[in-house]
Amino acid sequence: PPPVEALRRALAAAAPDRLYLPLAIGGHVDHQQTRRAGIALLAEAGSPYRDRTWFFEDFPYAFRYGFERLDQLPADALAQLPGRLEPEYFDVTPWLERKLAALQSYPSQLGPLFRTHEHMVEMFTRRAELLGRLGGVGPAERYWRLTNP
Repeated sequence: PPPVEALRRALAAAAPDRLYLPLAIGGHVDHQQTRRAGIALLAEAGSPYRDRTWFFEDFPYAFRYGFERLDQLPADALAQLPGRLEPEYFDVTPWLERKLAALQSYPSQLGPLFRTHEHMVEMFTRRAELLGRLGGVGPAERYWRLTNP
């Protein structure tokens, strides 16, 4: 089957309590396929995930491309979405050091995505501060919660 269909079946079989899907801001093919599979799962009649799905802003792509609004995504990216997305901001201050340590746990990604550890810390911190200002909270991450139309 096409990769999207196989992934959709795998997501359904996992039966997660919450579904987090990438917005695929940077155009990464794996993120695009996962977003498509998740939207296909949400579009099914009676999908149990419609009230427990959030989309996340892929880091570092959201920083690199200056992502601020959903209309910056390709026009067809969310076309089949059964509802609309509302932003939610989460203060990451209590977890900031832990988040940075988690980002460092992928050494194969550090060089290609961030050049240096210091650059990664700077990018994450600047993005978190921007989102915190937008959401009226401390340094933050933003998720987009699926709501009914």
